[in-house]
Amino acid sequence: MGKIAIPLLQIQNCERKWYALKDRKLRTPVKGQILLEMDIIWNPIRAAIRTFTPRELKYMQIDPKFKRRIFMNSYARLRGFLLVLVQIRDYVQSCFDWDSPMRSIFAFLLFIIFVYFFHIHHIPIIILLFFLRPHKIKYLEPNRNENNNKPISESDEEIEMSGQSSSSSSIRERFNTLQDTMAKVQDMMDFTASLLERIRNTFNFTQPYLSTLAIVTLSIVTILLYFVPLRWIIMIWGINKFTKKLRNPNLIPNNELLDFLSRVPSNNEIRIYKEFTVQEVRDNVQINNGGNKVNK
Repeated sequence: MGKIAIPLLQIQNCERKWYALKDRKLRTPVKGQILLEMDIIWNPIRAAIRTFTPRELKYMQIDPKFKRRIFMNSYARLRGFLLVLVQIRDYVQSCFDWDSPMRSIFAFLLFIIFVYFFHIHHIPIIILLFFLRPHKIKYLEPNRNENNNKPISESDEEIEMSGQSSSSSSIRERFNTLQDTMAKVQDMMDFTASLLERIRNTFNFTQPYLSTLAIVTLSIVTILLYFVPLRWIIMIWGINKFTKKLRNPNLIPNNELLDFLSRVPSNNEIRIYKEFTVQEVRDNVQINNGGNKVNK
């Protein structure tokens, strides 16, 4: 058969809808459809509070293994963001080097005015300005890395230990250590790339409810920073952090910002949630059938 993944916020109550089935990794369509009618009842205020708490952990998880395709895919995702940072650095440096006199003069005056009138409550206002962009925030991605963003197939390359009997145990231990280290690096790169994608998708309104919640939260923070002295805000924050364990000994330490970003879908999750039309399913099945006939 097949599988599907449906975000809860995309469910339309009392609506029957046909969903195309996908493969085990939820990447490509397979033959088959399913008709579903779903209802979801939720409280937006309670959901907003729950958004800033840790997500439920999956206890049934597979131990991560190093896979070359996943590693290169994570590298390509990170490289796109790094290219943007390099461009920003070069642009700022060009202002300091006076490559363009008019641009440097404008940047100099803007810097003086900004520093002179800057207040702490301007920080959330500046962040709010990113939500007013008329187009989506994109990052440069070279064409040669497009193949790295393809769905990961079952035949991903894995680093496996050679079965030669002549190899010593020390070499095998070093190889296993290297494999574990590369798996940790791979997970760290994937986490960093996903985190950056979640930040960008927040400003892109990929999930409108979460983006709206971010706007409301930043607006409240702006009002608090404007009317309440910063020292009092820091004091209240510190008292809350110090007394959390006293108020709830079983409390799990968390970071509210990371908890919020964990709810925003990354690019990989967006691909998993993508819905395929009936025509796309038929085309994919025809391509697979054609490939099977050629193999025969």
